[in-house]
Amino acid sequence: TGSMNAERWQRIDTLFHTVVELPPDERRAYLAHACADDPSLGTEVEHLISASEHAGSFIEGSPPLDASTPLELDPAEPVAGRRIGAYELIREIGRGGMGAVYLAARADDEFLKRVAIKLVQAGADHEAIVRRFRNERQILACLDHPNIARLLDGGTTESGSPYFVMEYIEGQPLKQYCDSRKLSTVERLRLFQTVCSAVHYAHQNLIVHRDIKPGNILITADGVPKLLDFGIAKLVSPTAPPGEHSERTAQLMIPEYASPEQARYEPITTATDIYSLGVLLYELLTGHRPYHITSSSPVAIVQAICEQEPDKPSVAISRTEPSNASAGGRAEPVTPDTVSQARSSEPHKLRRELQGDLDNIVLKAMQKEPQRRYGSVEQFSEDIRRCLEGRPVIARKDTLAYRAGKFIRRNKAGVAAAALVFVAVALGAAATLWEARVAIEQRARAERRFNDVRKLANSFLFEFDDAIINLPGSTPARALVVKRALEYLDSLAREAQQDRSLQREVATAYDKVGEVQGDPMYPNLGDSHGASATLNKALAIREVLSRAEPENLDVRRELADTYADISDVLAFSGDTASAVQASGKALKIYEGLADRFANNAKFQEDLVGNTYQHASLLRKSGDLDGSLAKYTRAAELSRRLVAANPSDPGGKIHLATSIDGVGGILQEKGDTRGALENRRQALAIREELASDDANNAHYRRQLGFAHHNLGLSLAEAGDVTQALSQFREELSLFESLRAADPKDAQARRNLSLAHKQIGDVLMRTSDWNGALDHYAKALAIDRESAAADPANAQALQDQSLSEGKYGFVLAKLGKAGEALAILRKGVSSQELLLSKDPNDDLLRGFLANSYTRLAQCLWESQDTKAALDYYRRALEARQSLYVKSPGNTANRSALAECYVNLGKAVSPGNPKEALDDHRKAIELLETLTATDVNNAQHRIRLANALTNAARLHARLASLANEPLQFQREQWSKASSFFQRSRDLWLALEQGGKLVGGDRQWPRVVTRELAACESSRARLNKE
Repeated sequence: TGSMNAERWQRIDTLFHTVVELPPDERRAYLAHACADDPSLGTEVEHLISASEHAGSFIEGSPPLDASTPLELDPAEPVAGRRIGAYELIREIGRGGMGAVYLAARADDEFLKRVAIKLVQAGADHEAIVRRFRNERQILACLDHPNIARLLDGGTTESGSPYFVMEYIEGQPLKQYCDSRKLSTVERLRLFQTVCSAVHYAHQNLIVHRDIKPGNILITADGVPKLLDFGIAKLVSPTAPPGEHSERTAQLMIPEYASPEQARYEPITTATDIYSLGVLLYELLTGHRPYHITSSSPVAIVQAICEQEPDKPSVAISRTEPSNASAGGRAEPVTPDTVSQARSSEPHKLRRELQGDLDNIVLKAMQKEPQRRYGSVEQFSEDIRRCLEGRPVIARKDTLAYRAGKFIRRNKAGVAAAALVFVAVALGAAATLWEARVAIEQRARAERRFNDVRKLANSFLFEFDDAIINLPGSTPARALVVKRALEYLDSLAREAQQDRSLQREVATAYDKVGEVQGDPMYPNLGDSHGASATLNKALAIREVLSRAEPENLDVRRELADTYADISDVLAFSGDTASAVQASGKALKIYEGLADRFANNAKFQEDLVGNTYQHASLLRKSGDLDGSLAKYTRAAELSRRLVAANPSDPGGKIHLATSIDGVGGILQEKGDTRGALENRRQALAIREELASDDANNAHYRRQLGFAHHNLGLSLAEAGDVTQALSQFREELSLFESLRAADPKDAQARRNLSLAHKQIGDVLMRTSDWNGALDHYAKALAIDRESAAADPANAQALQDQSLSEGKYGFVLAKLGKAGEALAILRKGVSSQELLLSKDPNDDLLRGFLANSYTRLAQCLWESQDTKAALDYYRRALEARQSLYVKSPGNTANRSALAECYVNLGKAVSPGNPKEALDDHRKAIELLETLTATDVNNAQHRIRLANALTNAARLHARLASLANEPLQFQREQWSKASSFFQRSRDLWLALEQGGKLVGGDRQWPRVVTRELAACESSRARLNKE
């Protein structure tokens, strides 16, 4: 019983200190909710609240005394005009368990000044209260800081009760002040730094506050913070034994602001205040408290503080929850919009402000282990200062890319000026070369000047560019270097004819410039024509050098790099055959050098990269077996790199790309399970890389592709919900990259790709309006990209794909005229592109899909002749792909669908021909479903083909002019096909693989089977 009484008292105590913080009109509702299991508990808490007269913010958190304890001043009597020492009381401004606080003024006419008098309860023989009261008075006497409420006087009343006189602060609590004025994130941080200076000053005086929360920080009308209520503060002696400061203070303050060590009653240090400041900053920045506390139970609160990991502030602002949810408030819900509006911002802008440095600063201050927090409040405040100034913070991992990004954002003018200096020096180099020819005596100085310029040019084109290439938003800065570098390089190349080392440098610089101009494998400016011209300049130089120095391994390696870059641009310019040829040349050189560079990690990484790039092009040209072999080889080489140097991210980057490629080929070859396994592994690796270096745009871009590819395989497996989730993750990543670097053509294309994939999934679920919205966004982006780079065949192809998808949804929404116009435009563009690049099998497959969409729209518009023509064109395209690559299951499945579509189109006039088409489709699909049991799409298509074949047999059986035996045979075949299709539809339904309009088929086919059996039985009786 004693144990239960102690537990009950602890709960009453905790409830009291929680409820006393609430507005009076909300307390009863909160108690009714919190004590629903024990109403008597709420009654006892109400008695305690009544006895202490609802404590004010000056004395929050003191433990309640017995209700019979008398006060020095009777609360029922007016206090105005009563004297305490030299002060005359005006009114009561707060009351709590330890005493009351009164507004007062000097009564002896010495001077006029309003003060706050804190008076302990008379007759209070509770030693802890008196000791804490005197402790607070002693602590305040030690403090003299402009942001701490000052102690002015003190003494003892005639009845022996201690009191002290404090500076009277007239202001708003910190959070209320910030929200009411809609202070921005920066303004809140600067105000918070002032609070930190007050806490740091207390720590310098060996005082730990132990009760830092918004209510204990008032902001004056002039915007000056004042730290109050040192009622449970502690004088800390550096020589005190470990257990001396473990007084149970967590229950004397609002639990949500208590540190883990307070919650566990462990020794208290200055790190305790740092934690509470972290919680305070979390709430100031996000409008939410860090922990999801759904119960008023002390055990639940302590468990949350000690075990829950708070969301990042940038994530927390997306939550929607009741205001003061942990305290049971009834205010309007806290939503992303209300939080951002209170900070003069918008949700997406506020999220960007908090991402990165501020996330890490807040969470470092809130580490569960005290030793992992900031070493001091001063260090905490200093990290905020560095964040505000755009400098690296100690809460973030110190990487070259991170520091370079901070430097550039901090010194935009300086970087631009440096670029101008580069141009000036480059022009000076040309002048120096001219002077060297004119005056022999100046040759030595000219050569020195020339070498300095070479060094500076190399620094700008390589060191500077390498430092910023993976920073979001770096494309404009790289473009500035490119523009000036091209002018310099063209003049320098003419001077390099007899200097092979200089020729190599010029060729390498051309390579770098070509990448920035329009290499699709890197962030680029979308100028594929310019990139091609620049890279061919590099190729011309390197081919000459390679012939002149056939034994120079570095020259051969550089030649391979140029071939690889040219291949990238050719692939996106619509010349697949030439791209495969150039990529093959690059890989052949690398493979020939592999033994000579066996111990060169950078070379081995480049070898892997060339291997899987060639694999990608082989896949595009339809050579699945060759592509799979190269991807598998790349994965093997990547694993060696990881094993040799596990801490180097390079090997992991290549491994993820390689096994992702293996997954893609396995998907096309009919191994959905293998595809999912490989693509999940790739996603895990890329998630780890992006987590370790959150500012690396390349890692985040690759993570977006991992979500995309896994989503494709999930969609094939019939897990539409998870597929959609992956595509939305992809969209979020690509949106942030596009926002950070609007000039990056690659970022634009990736964003369009994500919108198209989400639209495809929504189409499967019959969400036509949702699909139309995403397709419209993709089309707008693709049109922008195609207009910006008319020579880029990939951009034109992307636009045509978006047109086809957008037009098809318009048709679904009943806008046939508009749909036909845009569908025909997309088909025309793809036909033109394919005529220029007949080796692009991926494009041929896309064109087959576009023919099918156009045919369906024409059929629904009653133009049956034109519809049949396009259905046959789609079938012809798919047949050619199937003949070329019979192992490609995607082509086989798509060919079967073409047979089904054509069969449905010809069935009204020729049901027997339609049956023949359906039988071909069924034969193809039965093979697929037998070999790839995890692919739901194949089974859905087979079920559809079986259903259509059953209906055709039933139709033939219904023909009155056919012999009776023929009719019986047709009803028998119809019944057989209906039974097979029904069983397949039901299995798909039970496996959760049906979405959208497909959900109707199990019941539709079951009804049709029953009707078929009835007709068959009736005929057999005749």
